[in-house]
Amino acid sequence: FPLNTLFYFAQSMCKPTTLPRRQHSLLLSTESFHCETDKDGKSHPPTKTSLFLTMAILVACLYGVEHFLRFLLHTYQDSHPVLEPLLNRKILARHIGVDVLCCMVVAWYGYLHRAICMDAFLHAMGKNTMPRAGYESRIFTYHPGSMQLLFLFLTYQAKNMVDTIVWNDGLLFVVHHLLAGGVAWGGMYPGVAHFYAIFFMGLSEISTGILCILANFDDEHGVPGLGDAFPILKAAIGVLFVIAFITLRSIVWPYMSMHFVRDVQMAIKADGPQLQGRKFTLNGMMYCLVGLSFLQFVWLIQIFILAKEEIGKLL
Repeated sequence: FPLNTLFYFAQSMCKPTTLPRRQHSLLLSTESFHCETDKDGKSHPPTKTSLFLTMAILVACLYGVEHFLRFLLHTYQDSHPVLEPLLNRKILARHIGVDVLCCMVVAWYGYLHRAICMDAFLHAMGKNTMPRAGYESRIFTYHPGSMQLLFLFLTYQAKNMVDTIVWNDGLLFVVHHLLAGGVAWGGMYPGVAHFYAIFFMGLSEISTGILCILANFDDEHGVPGLGDAFPILKAAIGVLFVIAFITLRSIVWPYMSMHFVRDVQMAIKADGPQLQGRKFTLNGMMYCLVGLSFLQFVWLIQIFILAKEEIGKLL
């Protein structure tokens, strides 16, 4: 053998074998989000460079979908008077090509990975699948499916933030996107609560997606005249939204929040080694969730008031 080959074998025998540093790659499948573990037991999630590169590509794709819908609506603008103004076509393209699409994508991935949080739903049906002693698994266990979902949710918030600034939606929406994106980032790095991410960042967005469809019929935030042109369709979507909101946001959301807060409090009280570097993130998530849970009931009251007004108009 050549001298350098012998030197390589000798060096390999004398030094412990370690996995090479994780390479950058596009995160396009659930498998790409698997966490690699080296010989020392240190976990390596996807690199942040991979994350931002993939995010940039997905945001560019969203822009492509949005502009394709603009082109499509422009082509058929003569089919209905509400499509004639350029602004109306832009609003529809944004709400459908970005908001509705993204909400349904994260909801779909939440459904695909529902097995991760299935214990919570089984517990609601009377089975003992959420023991207090299992808080560590629910708070600290890494799930590739949850990591993927959090990444998709974060990508949506990034695109939404740009749109909010461009469309001048207001400071409240900027704060919302920052908080939502911050919670998703905390779930990814340092990585916590993957068990609960499936519902809060995935399944619960079903109601948000329906709301984004309904928003098109609002004269102030959507397309003026669309609601008057299609009153029955508007009412049907409104009923669907009310059902989804009550089910997901007023019943399941408080139930999941109760378990999440309990698990976080137990993890902080135990103060184990897994809590290192994660305490601030968990506290932030807990307070944000408590605040959002309160808002769910405020929004529920507003929904009933608006529903009463809309029913009165139809009658």
